[in-house]
Amino acid sequence: KPEAAFTRYALDLMKADAAQTMMIGDSPFDIEAARNVGMDVCVIATGSHGYEELRSHNPPPDKVFNSMTELGSQLFRMNQAL
Repeated sequence: KPEAAFTRYALDLMKADAAQTMMIGDSPFDIEAARNVGMDVCVIATGSHGYEELRSHNPPPDKVFNSMTELGSQLFRMNQAL
């Protein structure tokens, strides 16, 4: 990452179209990899890359989450009831 060839290879293996696929990652490299092939991208602030760093990256992600729980509840409408 973030070379487009790597991401296109992964998309090809999954028989996925970049325009209909979203990358979920946790770094500026994931943002760049997705944008390099025209994908939407959401990132999760994991500690090694904070919320503000990811939010202000150029190019920007579509959405930044503070945790996997937040991503699940907001993006996939998952309930965390255990």
